[in-house]
Amino acid sequence: MSACESKGVSRDACYIAEQNRQATINAVAEKQAMENAQNVYNSNDTNSSHHHKHNNY
Repeated sequence: MSACESKGVSRDACYIAEQNRQATINAVAEKQAMENAQNVYNSNDTNSSHHHKHNNY
């Protein structure tokens, strides 16, 4: 925030900009985590060769 303020931008504006920056980073990280989880789920779902039914006698 000090770099922002040193450019003559108000503290309030710098604070809002920093909050927006962090929110964007978090949103991108969350989106990536969800995509990664979906990829793991899909790869487990399509790899049925490791899953088999046992006959119950």
